[in-house]
Amino acid sequence: MNAPANLDLAVIGNCQVAALVDNLGRIVWACLPKPDADPVFCALLRSQGGDSVSGVFAVDLRDMAEAKRSYLRNTAIVETTLTDAHGNSLKITDFCPRFRSRGRNFRPMAIVRLIEPIKGRPIVTVRLRPRCDNGADDPQRVAGSHHIRFLSAALNYRVTTNSSLSPLLDESAFVLGTPLAWSAGAGFLAGVVKDWEAAADPARQAGLRVVTLRSGIVITRQGGMLGRFLPLFRLGLGTRLGPGTQVMSWVALA
Repeated sequence: MNAPANLDLAVIGNCQVAALVDNLGRIVWACLPKPDADPVFCALLRSQGGDSVSGVFAVDLRDMAEAKRSYLRNTAIVETTLTDAHGNSLKITDFCPRFRSRGRNFRPMAIVRLIEPIKGRPIVTVRLRPRCDNGADDPQRVAGSHHIRFLSAALNYRVTTNSSLSPLLDESAFVLGTPLAWSAGAGFLAGVVKDWEAAADPARQAGLRVVTLRSGIVITRQGGMLGRFLPLFRLGLGTRLGPGTQVMSWVALA
């Protein structure tokens, strides 16, 4: 008889979607676009659990020796710390965004996953292997510049990231040197990207050649975009743009 899957699970959600995270920081159950829909991640139903060949979103740390998981106090945000046999460690943060804007509560169909190095140079492999049709099939996968679209008869969604797609597509190991983020869904962030790309459709339909560019913010010692921002902030006309730990892609010129 096969051993049962690991049932030491934490739940994340925002009253629109939810997911289950095992004690090694692997998402083993999630349905989109709502909790009773077709499961996108369904490794929970297999005896291998997070080690399953499909139906899982995992960040595997090479030579892992210890795992600790907890909720950020008074939130549905789950933090998992993994440490390898050599003392290198990383933190995985999982949550489903929920925020208030324009007098409304927003609950986008989105699952956000952040990973950041804590100590040393952890070597990781990311396994993003969703399923469709109640776990019977793989969705069609279409790679973009900084996202992967997953297409099926029941649902189309995308995973948007600031990381290179190469290690995500071929599941090659890499050194985690900077924080990385993934947003899976068809809601807030994915919707912004989709609408931005669709704005060029009229030109494409008119037969014009369309090239969709994505470039980082240029920052140089001579100023760049930073040089334009600084005078406004020094005059007190700026505002806080984040907690100071958020991920930002930029282009640096020597």
